[in-house]
Amino acid sequence: MSEDKKIFASPKVRKFARELGANVSQIKGTERKGRITEEDIKNFISNQLSKPKNLTENDQSSNKIKSEFNHSDFGEIEVKDIPKGTSVIAMEFRPGKPDPSPIDTIQQQTIDMTQQMLEFQAGDEDSAGGRQKQRGEQRGGQSQQTATDQSSSAEQAAEQNETAELMKKIAQQLEKQILDGSIEMESLGQQITIRIRENGSFSAGSAFLQPQFKPIVRKIGELLADVPGEIEISGHSDGQHIANELYRSNWDLSSQRAVAVAETMRVVSGFDESRMSVVGKADTQPIVPDATSPLDRARNRRVEITFLASGSSSKMSKLEEETPSKL
Repeated sequence: MSEDKKIFASPKVRKFARELGANVSQIKGTERKGRITEEDIKNFISNQLSKPKNLTENDQSSNKIKSEFNHSDFGEIEVKDIPKGTSVIAMEFRPGKPDPSPIDTIQQQTIDMTQQMLEFQAGDEDSAGGRQKQRGEQRGGQSQQTATDQSSSAEQAAEQNETAELMKKIAQQLEKQILDGSIEMESLGQQITIRIRENGSFSAGSAFLQPQFKPIVRKIGELLADVPGEIEISGHSDGQHIANELYRSNWDLSSQRAVAVAETMRVVSGFDESRMSVVGKADTQPIVPDATSPLDRARNRRVEITFLASGSSSKMSKLEEETPSKL
């Protein structure tokens, strides 16, 4: 108690010393009459912390024993991942009692710098990965295009087979007329043309259908009655211009011949005349261009019946059974 009375320190300084765990009786004041200041307390604590710790004999023996431990005897060491976020890596403590309290705290911010390796690798082109993707897309596109082409080829083959089958069945029914040259047949894709030549069907310069040829035209009407789609009947003339009391021009003559065939076909039982279109084309679409010989000009004089073969093969089988093959 007597020692405390000899210490010159303000209540604030004494409180500061207690907070730091310092004994003011051990601190030498630097102010007048040995008055202790806060700075004296800080210097005292700093000096105490900088002094080396004197180890006792027991402490030295303990450290020696610990240093002689073989850590492999404890087995494998478990390595844990560094926790991410803010963590304390150092603290400066006041040497107070009963527990030290931190003065300064050093913290670190740990972030995850680990990144997954990208499959995309740079190369001479845009990237190896980009090339792989591009090739994949190309392969997929080529596969799709190949499938489309194969499907289209299969459809075309089926259409060609259907057209050929229908051509064959109609030709069987018109075999006699094809052999004598009064009728010709040709196909272009799915389009089939039955060509009625002037020989045996019309007289020269006339649009009157010969009576002996009308059964043949009706036969064609019966064959096409069950063939779906539109039917075009077109008349054609040669390049010799005509102008008389009956026909004003080749347009008139070719049109009248197409009408004569259409009139004969439309009366066939079951034939839908609304499917027909009739047109005269004069000499605008010759088979033999610039024909000069009588034979070539005769080839250009004709009536053509044109239609599509799509979806008709199944229906033609019934006609083949019901209709005589020859007239």
